[in-house]
Amino acid sequence: MKKISRVQRLARKEEGDVIKRIVVLSILSVVIIVLIFTLGIPLLGSFADLLGKTLGNKGGSTSSQSQISSPPVLENLPSATNSAALAVSGFASDGDKVEIFLNSTKVGEADVSDGKFKYESVNLQSGGNEISAKAVSASGKESDSSDLSKVTLDTTPPKLSLDNPSEGQSFSGVSRITVEGTSDPNAEVLANGFLANVGNDGKFDVAIPLSSGDNTIEVKAIDNAGNTTVLKIKVHASL
Repeated sequence: MKKISRVQRLARKEEGDVIKRIVVLSILSVVIIVLIFTLGIPLLGSFADLLGKTLGNKGGSTSSQSQISSPPVLENLPSATNSAALAVSGFASDGDKVEIFLNSTKVGEADVSDGKFKYESVNLQSGGNEISAKAVSASGKESDSSDLSKVTLDTTPPKLSLDNPSEGQSFSGVSRITVEGTSDPNAEVLANGFLANVGNDGKFDVAIPLSSGDNTIEVKAIDNAGNTTVLKIKVHASL
């Protein structure tokens, strides 16, 4: 009887241990399920959204079709101009229209046709101007900004003075003379259509031919913005 009683006690103890394990595992299972529903599903949803966006950009879904992927490209603009009104054109592979920006402020927009656009007149400010553009879809999606184009509005004519020859000077037995003077270092100087050499200090010289009798010498200086200064003198040649 003692032996049977001992066996029964051991069996009951093992049965109690099993019940305890079942209870603990049940509690853990409930906790895990609660965590999955409170944390796992939102995280899973976020992951699904991220995956959808990634696949959408590559797969061309309906929403990705309205997403602008490429900024417009501006055609070359002058680095300087003497005109306050500037036409801006370029290319846009995406978008239905292009917005034009001057110094980060929107100044207008142009329709895109066959991948091209043109905005007729940007009113420049005196001095430096930064021009950029964005492509915009029909649903309002925007591209990144295009590369900046910097344009200087300069309406000041270049300086121009002549050192040689002087007004009314006479030349005998000479068929060519050298015209010398000073202008802006970045200016292009021509004397009767002949291009002069201009130094870093603005001094220039150019040889021009003379004809017998009175000769008119026209010297023209043109800066980067297209501003022009003209001087004319008359000389006499006896050949």
